[in-house]
Amino acid sequence: MFRALPRVSSASCISPHRRRRPIDAAAEKIPADQAWKATPAARKAYLAELRARQARQLADYGWVDEKAGIVRLPIDRAMDLIVGQYRSASSSSQ
Repeated sequence: MFRALPRVSSASCISPHRRRRPIDAAAEKIPADQAWKATPAARKAYLAELRARQARQLADYGWVDEKAGIVRLPIDRAMDLIVGQYRSASSSSQ
C-alpha cells in the first residue's frame, strides 16, 4: 500500500534561484543612475538618504516654484496659517 520514497540530499532541494551569486552592478552593466538597486546594502543606504532628504524638506522653508510664487513650509507653520485664516474669516462674518 505505501512505498518508500528515495532519500533526497538537502543540496538538491535548494532551488536554482537560491544558488545564484549576489548581483554585481559592474557585471550586470547597470546604468549609474540605477546602481542603487544593485545590492540590498545599496538599496538600504539609498532609502536612508532619501528619508533624510524628505525629513529636511518637511521641516524647512523653500521654493517649490519661484516664478509661480509657490513655497514649501513646515507643516506646523502651515496649520497655524490656516487656523489664523479661519479665525479671521469667522470673526469678520459675525
